[in-house]
Amino acid sequence: FSERQAFPDPVALAGIEDPGARLDAVVTEICRLHESMMGYAWLSERERDSSPVLAGELDGYAGFVEILAGVIFPPSSPAAPFARGLLHHLTYRALRLPGGLSPGEVRERLVTTLRPHVSAGDDPVGSPEPTQETRP
Repeated sequence: FSERQAFPDPVALAGIEDPGARLDAVVTEICRLHESMMGYAWLSERERDSSPVLAGELDGYAGFVEILAGVIFPPSSPAAPFARGLLHHLTYRALRLPGGLSPGEVRERLVTTLRPHVSAGDDPVGSPEPTQETRP
């Protein structure tokens, strides 16, 4: 399933100069991925311990979302742990299903919540390393 997904280009997202626009673009892409993979990711979490292959796929997906989150908040940023928790696929699922929010509402709330933690002076990760795997 993950091989058929349209994964965004982290380098292109990192190239967005305006921090607010970059935040919006990255959160939009993360939410799009989470929405398309919501059932798959949830079932994968539940079956993680029974299948090393499934666990590897889920780790790859989570790792890719970490790369995208790093475009907004590099690991050295004090807001990075908070942002990564908010951008996790299980948080997305909780906001969508028990929270009852639409995909657009989730995206809007995440951007609104994270925006105060983004400042124009922050140095984003820029471009991920050219040799780094940029998709799960």
